[in-house]
Amino acid sequence: MRIITGEARYRKLKTPKGRNLRPTSDIVKEGLFNIIGNGIRGARFLDIFAGTGNVGIEAISRGAERADFLELSRGHIAVIRDNLRTCGFAGRAGVHGGKAEQLLAMLASADIKYDYIYADPPYDYEEYGTLLEQISELGLLNEGGSLFLETGRRTVLPDEAGDFAVVRKYRYGNTVLTLYRRATQKR
Repeated sequence: MRIITGEARYRKLKTPKGRNLRPTSDIVKEGLFNIIGNGIRGARFLDIFAGTGNVGIEAISRGAERADFLELSRGHIAVIRDNLRTCGFAGRAGVHGGKAEQLLAMLASADIKYDYIYADPPYDYEEYGTLLEQISELGLLNEGGSLFLETGRRTVLPDEAGDFAVVRKYRYGNTVLTLYRRATQKR
């Protein structure tokens, strides 16, 4: 696993041992950042269920001002921190350990907002509607921001939840990126 482009181009990232991690592939990452385009420059990026930090670190490498990483596994948190140090991005990132629901509330209480939110929960995750509603209620996404969910192709997601609505789905093999925006700003 590596960083595709930007400041940390071609840097290899560590991956924890075990089967409970499914890092985002280069094809999906490239697709995500092609969708975002130059909007990543100077942006704030939130990587939920961060795993190795692969996606958020790519965001920083491509010019994001800052990325925050939310991860439950202590082993994965250590890997994210190592990967940030390897790329020289530790000062531009926050790594938070615990359950996503609690960490999202913590970020909201600190009045932190993001331009892009990316969530890649385990494929057996079932609380997508609840997650979208919580992000909506907490006001974590800046006006005009985008929220992406990475899922398996068989995962059924709500068309609307909270004030979010599906704008488009992008399929990459067995992986689907679903783009949500506020229902009032679907374009």
